[in-house]
Amino acid sequence: MTRATFEIVLGMSEAAKKAGMIVSMVPAQSYFDGSTSSFNPSLLNAYVDWMPNFTYHGRNCYAYMLAAATPGTFDLVTIQLYESWSRADQEPTHDAAPDG
Repeated sequence: MTRATFEIVLGMSEAAKKAGMIVSMVPAQSYFDGSTSSFNPSLLNAYVDWMPNFTYHGRNCYAYMLAAATPGTFDLVTIQLYESWSRADQEPTHDAAPDG
């Protein structure tokens, strides 16, 4: 995501809030991952330890938008745990698999 894209999203969200609307943010898990402080605005990242050929993860770009927004802009933030090859998917499908 470019800085211009961040600014467009923030501007629209803040305008909607000022207009009295309820504003939510619903990023995929890798776009807002509380388990890491890693940040990269590219949306073409991979996890080196989990499905490294899947290169479509974010790296906390939505965390930046929440921090940069005027306080109170977002009424609800909920994380999509069903993102393909997410950390939430890693636990039950890889880490918990029986040895064999």
